Amino acid sequence: MDGNTAMDFRQASIGVASQNRAMCVLCVILLAAAPELLAPVAWAESSNVESRGSLEEGEITGVGQATLDVKGTTYRLHQKMTLLDDEGWPMEWSQLRPGLIVQYQLKDGALYKIIVIIPR
Repeated sequence: MDGNTAMDFRQASIGVASQNRAMCVLCVILLAAAPELLAPVAWAESSNVESRGSLEEGEITGVGQATLDVKGTTYRLHQKMTLLDDEGWPMEWSQLRPGLIVQYQLKDGALYKIIVIIPR
């Protein structure tokens, strides 16, 4: 390896080191300016009473293959619909029957979340 080639490698490695330091300094500045970027983000879903505040409630008046009648109004099912009992356990569609009380949430005009209130 001649002297010029060795000098080129050394200059290249110095350039890379400078870029790495510049990136580290930039990261420190960004994190100092916006510490919320480091804050953990978590979403939780609970079936407790507090989280049911925005749900409507009514009695099932009819059960179809892809629809549910609540208080005489027919609703289609959202493609990501969830069906739970009031303790948060999944239920089967076949368990629904007229007369059960449900709490439900609509999304795009369709039933998105259904919570069946189990009579005790």
